[in-house]
Amino acid sequence: MTDKTYYTESPSATLRAWILSQMLRGAGWAALVVVGAMAIIGGLRLVSWLLPADPYASLDAVGQGARILSALV
Repeated sequence: MTDKTYYTESPSATLRAWILSQMLRGAGWAALVVVGAMAIIGGLRLVSWLLPADPYASLDAVGQGARILSALV
Protein backbone atom coordinates (compact mmCIF):
# COMPACT_ATOMS: atom_id res chain seq x y z
CA MET A 1 0.00 0.00 0.00
CA THR A 2 1.05 3.52 -0.55
CA ASP A 3 1.49 6.07 2.19
CA LYS A 4 -0.52 8.55 0.15
CA THR A 5 -3.74 9.59 1.87
CA TYR A 6 -6.86 10.88 0.20
CA TYR A 7 -6.09 14.51 0.95
CA THR A 8 -2.64 14.39 -0.63
CA GLU A 9 -3.94 13.03 -3.93
CA SER A 10 -4.73 15.32 -6.79
CA PRO A 11 -8.27 16.70 -6.96
CA SER A 12 -8.86 15.05 -10.33
CA ALA A 13 -7.93 11.61 -8.98
CA THR A 14 -10.26 12.11 -6.03
CA LEU A 15 -13.06 13.21 -8.35
CA ARG A 16 -12.51 10.20 -10.62
CA ALA A 17 -12.62 7.84 -7.65
CA TRP A 18 -15.83 9.46 -6.40
CA ILE A 19 -17.45 9.21 -9.85
CA LEU A 20 -16.44 5.56 -10.12
CA SER A 21 -17.87 4.78 -6.70
CA GLN A 22 -21.16 6.51 -7.55
CA MET A 23 -21.45 4.67 -10.85
CA LEU A 24 -20.76 1.32 -9.18
CA ARG A 25 -23.28 2.13 -6.46
CA GLY A 26 -25.92 2.92 -9.07
CA ALA A 27 -25.13 -0.28 -10.95
CA GLY A 28 -25.53 -2.24 -7.72
CA TRP A 29 -28.96 -0.69 -7.05
CA ALA A 30 -30.03 -1.37 -10.63
CA ALA A 31 -28.96 -5.00 -10.31
CA LEU A 32 -30.92 -5.27 -7.06
CA VAL A 33 -34.05 -3.88 -8.74
CA VAL A 34 -33.71 -6.27 -11.69
CA VAL A 35 -33.22 -9.29 -9.41
CA GLY A 36 -36.20 -8.19 -7.30
CA ALA A 37 -38.42 -7.85 -10.37
CA MET A 38 -37.33 -11.27 -11.58
CA ALA A 39 -38.16 -12.75 -8.16
CA ILE A 40 -41.64 -11.21 -8.22
CA ILE A 41 -42.30 -12.46 -11.74
CA GLY A 42 -41.01 -15.92 -10.80
CA GLY A 43 -43.29 -15.98 -7.76
CA LEU A 44 -46.29 -15.06 -9.89
CA ARG A 45 -45.42 -17.81 -12.39
CA LEU A 46 -45.14 -20.31 -9.56
CA VAL A 47 -48.58 -19.34 -8.30
CA SER A 48 -49.99 -19.55 -11.83
CA TRP A 49 -48.68 -23.12 -12.20
CA LEU A 50 -50.44 -24.10 -8.98
CA LEU A 51 -53.79 -22.79 -10.17
CA PRO A 52 -56.00 -24.92 -12.43
CA ALA A 53 -56.04 -24.22 -16.17
CA ASP A 54 -59.82 -23.82 -16.15
CA PRO A 55 -60.71 -20.94 -13.82
CA TYR A 56 -64.21 -22.34 -13.22
CA ALA A 57 -63.00 -25.84 -12.29
CA SER A 58 -62.62 -24.92 -8.64
CA LEU A 59 -66.15 -23.50 -8.57
CA ASP A 60 -67.47 -26.81 -9.88
CA ALA A 61 -65.65 -28.68 -7.13
CA VAL A 62 -67.11 -26.37 -4.49
CA GLY A 63 -70.59 -26.85 -5.97
CA GLN A 64 -70.21 -30.63 -5.97
CA GLY A 65 -69.04 -30.56 -2.37
CA ALA A 66 -72.06 -28.46 -1.40
CA ARG A 67 -74.41 -30.86 -3.18
CA ILE A 68 -72.86 -33.86 -1.41
CA LEU A 69 -73.06 -32.07 1.92
CA SER A 70 -76.70 -31.13 1.37
CA ALA A 71 -77.52 -34.72 0.42
CA LEU A 72 -76.01 -35.96 3.67
CA VAL A 73 -77.98 -33.53 5.81
